[in-house]
Amino acid sequence: MASVAAQLSNHIKRTVIGPMWHGAALDDLLKDVTPEQAAARPIAGAHTIWEIVVHVTAWTEIARARLRGGRTADATGAEDWPPVGPAGAAEWQVALERLRDGHRALATDVRRLDNDAAIDAKVPGLEYTVSNLLHGVIEHGTYHGGQIALLARAWRPDWVLIMPIDYRIDTARGIVFTTATGILTDQEALEYKRGRDGDRSSPEGLRYYS
Repeated sequence: MASVAAQLSNHIKRTVIGPMWHGAALDDLLKDVTPEQAAARPIAGAHTIWEIVVHVTAWTEIARARLRGGRTADATGAEDWPPVGPAGAAEWQVALERLRDGHRALATDVRRLDNDAAIDAKVPGLEYTVSNLLHGVIEHGTYHGGQIALLARAWRPDWVLIMPIDYRIDTARGIVFTTATGILTDQEALEYKRGRDGDRSSPEGLRYYS
């Protein structure tokens, strides 16, 4: 039976390269994303795919530094969400490789831990365990993978993102959902509900979700 360290090392690698039990790993989600798509902001106020990638990478590198005892300070704003510079094809490939390299390097360090007791030990200079740190890296990548999936879908021409932001009671129509651009028709509201409730039986049910 594999040690706990070996299992965690494997999970860290699989966060990027897969396979993951829940669905697509980060590599799968990002393989068809162009630099233009990665740098775009299809949902107002949300982070871009590129920003998410460098954010996930940053925290993987911070976790590795903490595991080695080289870091205890909180991340600065610029370290938490590093600024994205030139957004060309070469820079996008560098960002993707750094994401892979960061997880690969952390996974290698974890596999080299002497014994499972090291997993339950406190992170040097901090008040939580190595186990908490490493599970956090895995969960962090998985969480942001979901965001990347939604942002990537926003580029599909057969998807329309309409998210009701309020509702009111109409004596003739019952509950009327509204968006920033107006009132949803009965059919649009039905399609939104299908998407919200996970109905995947028709394309209409996929067009609206929250």
